[in-house]
Amino acid sequence: MLSIASTLVLACLGLSGAAVDAGRQALGAGLAWRDWRPGRPPPPTLFGVHTFEPSGVPESDRARELALRTLAWLGIRPDAPPAGVRLAYRVEGAEGPALELLARVGRALGAEAEAPAEISGWVLSAGALRLRLASGPERMRLSLRAGRVRLRAGGEQVEPGVEDVRFAGRRARNFHPGVWLALALRPGGRLRLAGPEPGRPPLVRLLAALPDGEAMEYVIDPAQGRLAAERAWAKTRAGMGLVTGWFGRFRAVDGVRVPWTWTSERGGRPVARGQVLRWAWIAEGDEHGRPEDNGP
Repeated sequence: MLSIASTLVLACLGLSGAAVDAGRQALGAGLAWRDWRPGRPPPPTLFGVHTFEPSGVPESDRARELALRTLAWLGIRPDAPPAGVRLAYRVEGAEGPALELLARVGRALGAEAEAPAEISGWVLSAGALRLRLASGPERMRLSLRAGRVRLRAGGEQVEPGVEDVRFAGRRARNFHPGVWLALALRPGGRLRLAGPEPGRPPLVRLLAALPDGEAMEYVIDPAQGRLAAERAWAKTRAGMGLVTGWFGRFRAVDGVRVPWTWTSERGGRPVARGQVLRWAWIAEGDEHGRPEDNGP
């Protein structure tokens, strides 16, 4: 909790009540950032709230209703989200979180140059993935199976860092934004409304947290449930921060809307652009989804 002194300092600067609230929020986020350690869930203050828990039953019901409306717009059944996907996509720009989490290893994935990156492989929402990442001459392989993350760079096995492990765990659950939202509806998950999206009325923010506290924020048009963006706490070249992925064109794949193009922003500035090249759902229990059969 921020001290009374910090509020007085902001007030003495001549800020309005709304500005004081914004300043308190920024200071609170800064304190949460200072105390954060790799591997921990993101502090709720970074999303502009003090807890992942809704304020009460009415808000909880409204948040759940909005989540269900969004899943219906996407074409995802809340009780049976897609089991997994085979995919390939291309990212332009070297500051996207999917690149920077792995860029500690040598010059991997455009850490020194802004060559486009292509990522392909498969993901099972049950918690397994195998990805092939390429950027110019650089090649990497990232896999997660039975809770173990493996990373290969330059043909050699490399010990994955905490950020690499976290990235793998995130992507094994939510390569499609609707999967994370569906999981947050299950016991132990939490949903809460986080207010309107600044500067973009009438869009609203919905915070979805999994039982372990990992959270994702969605920006939604409440009238129809259209998903406009997702926001997550990620590591980029500039450090830890909130990265927003604004979705452009959607394409229906077997009745499910898939975000086909997107722009990643940090602090209102575009840092990367992405486009799906291939997307095919993997049915639960499909032999082709097994790592030993068809990994990249």
